[in-house]
Amino acid sequence: MARDIEIIVDERKLQGIERMLAGIPRALPKVVTRALNKTAVSARTRVLKTSSRAAKIAQTMLRRRIGLRRASYRRWAATIWIGGRPFPLSAWNVRWKQTWAGAKHKLPSQFAPQLKAGKAFLPLPPESPLPGAFAWRGRAFMRLPGAKRLPIGQIFGPSPAELFENLPGLAATTLFEANRGLEKEIDRQVSVLLEKGR
Repeated sequence: MARDIEIIVDERKLQGIERMLAGIPRALPKVVTRALNKTAVSARTRVLKTSSRAAKIAQTMLRRRIGLRRASYRRWAATIWIGGRPFPLSAWNVRWKQTWAGAKHKLPSQFAPQLKAGKAFLPLPPESPLPGAFAWRGRAFMRLPGAKRLPIGQIFGPSPAELFENLPGLAATTLFEANRGLEKEIDRQVSVLLEKGR
């Protein structure tokens, strides 16, 4: 499941800008798309850093799961997309010892680990170490409930969407800051176009 933060421009505020740039061809779409895209890149960086800090996970693990759909001349909106598969426990740089006594995890307390059983994910108790879990090649595994030996499933942390839901103020704050930054960026792009005259 994915979560989106959409940054859009209030077209009512653009009427004065359109008159100001009347002599420049396709000036308004240039200003709007450039401003939206620069604002969205900054907002994505904010989401990336805040999520990384909260989940105690490297930004490189999050980067591919927090995407950006840029604005265009036809579509005056930029979207930050948050989605993808759950993170493996190895994302937390845990140094495992191969042990059947229980593999420890270093997930922050608000994120519970989950066991992949086929295509489904089963929630696990949040305490560390996990009873019956073991580590192999930097990843954590566990026998499926009720199994004496096989099958074995891999243990994962939260998905990007779950991580995002555990930071409830992040979307609102990001959107507020983006809208404030968008107004400044539109003014900057207008002055750039007026200076260049094209």
